[in-house]
Amino acid sequence: MKTRLQLINDAKSLVLALMMVLVVPCLQSCVEDLFGSQEEDVLMEHDTEAPSIYILTPTSEEMFVTTDETVVISGTASDNGKLKSITYTSSNGRSGEATGLDNWTIQDLELAQGDNRIQVSAIDESDNRGAASITITRNKYLTFLGVPTVDNDVLYTNTPAELWITVNIAPNDHLIASSVKIIELDANNNRVGDVCPMYDNGNLDNGDEIKGDNVFSTKHTFNYPSEGVKRFRVSAKTNEAEGEVEGFSAVFTLTVINQQNAAQQVKDMLEVHKQIEQKLATMTGTSATQKTQAVLDMLHTMPVVKSATNDKGFITINHASGLESYVMLSESGSEIKGANDVSSRRNSTPMLPLSQQTRGLNTLPSPHHVPAHASSSASSNQIIQNKNVLIWAPFENQFGLDMQPSLDKIFKSSPVSLHVDYLTNSECTRASLSGMSKYGIIVLDSHGEGGNLLCTREKVLDYEEMPLKDIYEISGHIYTVATMTDGITYYVITSKFIRTQLEGTMPNSVVFNGSCQSLKTDRLANAFIGKGAKTYLGFKNNVLTSTCVNKADEFFTSLVGNNLKTTGESYIADLDFIEQDNGESWFNSYLMNGSKDMRFYLGLINGDFEYGNLHGWNSSGDGRVITQLGSQKPTQGSYMGIVSTGLGYTEKYGRISQSFKVTNENKLSIKWNFLSEEFMEYVGSVFQDYLKITISDGTTTTTLFSEAIDGFASQYNLVRVSPTIVFDRGGVYMTGWQTSTFDISQYKGKTVTLTIETGDIGDSIYDSATLLDDITLI
Repeated sequence: MKTRLQLINDAKSLVLALMMVLVVPCLQSCVEDLFGSQEEDVLMEHDTEAPSIYILTPTSEEMFVTTDETVVISGTASDNGKLKSITYTSSNGRSGEATGLDNWTIQDLELAQGDNRIQVSAIDESDNRGAASITITRNKYLTFLGVPTVDNDVLYTNTPAELWITVNIAPNDHLIASSVKIIELDANNNRVGDVCPMYDNGNLDNGDEIKGDNVFSTKHTFNYPSEGVKRFRVSAKTNEAEGEVEGFSAVFTLTVINQQNAAQQVKDMLEVHKQIEQKLATMTGTSATQKTQAVLDMLHTMPVVKSATNDKGFITINHASGLESYVMLSESGSEIKGANDVSSRRNSTPMLPLSQQTRGLNTLPSPHHVPAHASSSASSNQIIQNKNVLIWAPFENQFGLDMQPSLDKIFKSSPVSLHVDYLTNSECTRASLSGMSKYGIIVLDSHGEGGNLLCTREKVLDYEEMPLKDIYEISGHIYTVATMTDGITYYVITSKFIRTQLEGTMPNSVVFNGSCQSLKTDRLANAFIGKGAKTYLGFKNNVLTSTCVNKADEFFTSLVGNNLKTTGESYIADLDFIEQDNGESWFNSYLMNGSKDMRFYLGLINGDFEYGNLHGWNSSGDGRVITQLGSQKPTQGSYMGIVSTGLGYTEKYGRISQSFKVTNENKLSIKWNFLSEEFMEYVGSVFQDYLKITISDGTTTTTLFSEAIDGFASQYNLVRVSPTIVFDRGGVYMTGWQTSTFDISQYKGKTVTLTIETGDIGDSIYDSATLLDDITLI
């Protein structure tokens, strides 16, 4: 029997229990009304978004070939929350965890002989996982320089096509030249069979221009009956103590499509957009929302359209053919925002064919060293290696704000001597983008979507007028089309365009893409970085032009301002700030991918040409970097520059120039070697090819050195170097390597432009060339 105290305690417990049943739910309901359900909050906050990760070193491409036993792999990663770890696995059994998170590194990963497939994964605190992979081929002896090149990578079924393919192999005394050939692979890179041999014999019928330069070439006819992607690589052997050892290049691909199907697919797609244009032409004065709905209703009735989806006025059209195109009708976001007097004539027919002329070799990889004339704390890999700027604004006359005026002021007031090219509206074509590799800064101000699209202002031709090349490149997803608010259909480039159509390698460029969703995915960013850009900035979501202008001004004021800060120091993140327009609001994220260490350097860079290219220099005519010209090699290192009147070509001059600041230096030193076919036959004639070196401070141009054929002949002990060196006629003499030193003390504290030029006087039939090396400030 319970005591009185126990009964009282039982009564208290009962009352408390009743209160928990009746009162707490009421309080919980009140709290939820005020703040929302905690459980719902947890569900809302549950992170399901995978981190993004990509590989920068040793390359951002899918394959890399090396002879090293170990490799350093590094890159960047990001997440909407917090990263927990970066892990890796290799097909050779190696695995582990990288050091670092946002910027991560895998040090000295051992490589097995042959192909090593490495997958790197970024894991966040919610255990979401994003991955990137690379295949690294380790050859024991052979070094292939870059990926084999092919002049056309799209073929039609049952249509024979002769392709010109070349591959550059580093000099190797043990190379068996007859072993170099193209082999075909399956989808897993297993060998299927041999395709054809490659040659280094100087026979133009084989596609080989210069004999013995280790650039192997072939012209081979390919013909496939069915569609698909065909994979190839080059194999070659060397004679070693253990016998013949085979090595392999990176993989290249050919895409085979059905011409009739491709043509019909493109024709159907363009017909859809023609009907969209006609529909929009009848809806003047109506809102974007009404236009969008009308276009959607029409698309849903078309049998050639598989689906059409709308995201705030951005319509994605999935065609039954598998192609994808777009309609952009939103009214928000960025939418509101020498002497010619010749007294005698010479036969202009070359006496020696191009294949037998000495045009110079460049057969070694760029070593990525620390420039002798750059800051000791910054490697060549951390210097933006070109001072040209491109501002590309195809919709300037539609956006409410123009990025150019404020950026132009920033760039012109910079201590860096920047040259700005500004393309607007109809100037912004596909072709204008193919030359982006000559710019150190690129500012893109256009429409975009999904981190993969960039709109040009180039109108799409009617199908009947469209070149065949455009048809297969559209069918190959290199670019597509979009109908815009103005009712006109324009070309839209994709990340594949950046990867396949950009000429050359970008000079450690910084790309600011102010288009909407330019970093919603990493596809464009990775494509630019894969072509040699080092830093890419953009926006995860839609963006107002005013925001784009403000962020660009903020970033470039710091990057090119008086203190020349790094890309990391110049980038100020505004994560998840709210954009508002026309009653709508959305979260935006301003992001930066790639290197945080890039900066400009005011001094002379790449004066020894050991970057392996002309980065840092501007060139016109025949200006190049080579490793060898017949018997002539660099005075130091592996590379030298050359400016010529056109070795084997019709150019009349070659010129390189660079702007830099003179700080405490008093002298400029240049090593040069002048070679010409004008010697000795045309000494004393009107044919006076020349070498000229000038320096300009922007106000006055001073000639430091100027000499022509007669002067060289009288002042230097000319040496005949033919037959080891021949141009188009042979009979080449040279001055030999000379060193010229110039007093530049008067330019201290000033930015100057150095120009070196070799040109023709009289005619361009007999060629001359100047080798350059070790250009230094003392």
